Amino acid sequence: MTGEITSGRAGEILAPSLRGQWARLFAFLRRPALPERFASAAVSARIVGRLYLLDLAFILAFGLALISAEAAGIAFPQNLNSTLELNAGTILLFVVIAPVLEEVAFRSWLSGRPGTIVALLWVAAGVGVLVLSGPGEGLAGPIAAFACLVLAIALLVLLRKAPRLPMFERRFGWFFWASAIAFALVHLVNYEEGALVILLPLLVPQFVLGTMAGYVRVQCGLAWSILLHAAHNGFAVGMALLALSLAPGG
Repeated sequence: MTGEITSGRAGEILAPSLRGQWARLFAFLRRPALPERFASAAVSARIVGRLYLLDLAFILAFGLALISAEAAGIAFPQNLNSTLELNAGTILLFVVIAPVLEEVAFRSWLSGRPGTIVALLWVAAGVGVLVLSGPGEGLAGPIAAFACLVLAIALLVLLRKAPRLPMFERRFGWFFWASAIAFALVHLVNYEEGALVILLPLLVPQFVLGTMAGYVRVQCGLAWSILLHAAHNGFAVGMALLALSLAPGG
């Protein structure tokens, strides 16, 4: 799913400076559009590195804003992720598994390629079968889900050279922002309680990450958006580990 889009203007994606790179991101966000092709690996690495610095700056600014709000007496609901034990399994989940699954689910289809879109729909159907099949169904649910996965892979291979959907290109801005919004809203499941007026601002980091990862996905490829996502989560995990080590008895 990482090699569909191919830009004679790929070299223009890399700005001569860090601030220039951020400006190009903001210019893209004003008018999202699919490029003709991906940037090279060397250019992609530099773009991801520069956007990661912007991501870190935003995380730190957002964290300071939360601390200030709490100092002013505003109480925020607890994020369920903060209750998980930070062991090897949860670190693997946050830094590897979640970035891969979420990027595939929310941004793989931003290529506009019919193979990717149809394959993802069949994967979703397989997941739905597993969720809906009860324990009394025996192997029927897993077998049906596996069949959906096989069909998804087959369609992905068969349609790998199919051109992008014209309607998708025309309405790409709608799809891009829908992806970023859906990615942010799905993180509401991290909170068991709280009014939307309190919860929605807490989703701003996910929304910002969704816009950056969406930009990287279409300019550089899915593997690079996964890398940015993993680095984002890795920083959060690193800060949590640091806090634990500095805590009394840590």
